[in-house]
Amino acid sequence: HEPDTATLVPLDPNARWPQGNAELAGWSTSPDGRCMEYATSEGGSDWRGFYVRDVVTGKDLPDVVRWAKFSGVSWTHDNAGFFYSRFAEPPAGKAISQQVTNQKFYYHKLGTPQARGRPMVNLLPLAHGETISTVMPLGPIQLQDEPGDA
Repeated sequence: HEPDTATLVPLDPNARWPQGNAELAGWSTSPDGRCMEYATSEGGSDWRGFYVRDVVTGKDLPDVVRWAKFSGVSWTHDNAGFFYSRFAEPPAGKAISQQVTNQKFYYHKLGTPQARGRPMVNLLPLAHGETISTVMPLGPIQLQDEPGDA
């Protein structure tokens, strides 16, 4: 039985963050509409965390992607994952003060931990924090399953 999407509320920010210390910073749905990626920002920070929710069940999947700034996501046509950009994790206690450099473009396959993600291309820094992507991949781009992928 398919849900009545006219009355479906996939995410209620007030219920998700009752303390009011986080905000819904963006969202997108997979091409088939079954999953919703949503970005959060906590305490007014520019840092974003990406989470994935099963729209049918209303439950979050275990997928969590952290350390994104100035990025949205772009889903693959097969609904298997999404592309995004992020920075390296800053040292403990330095998330606010650490200068961010070397933004990289990643692919996240649903059901895999962020640590298994591989950068796809470098984003070259320009003046005032802007970036431009190179066309040279950092390694082979293989989105199909690899040994050990579930």
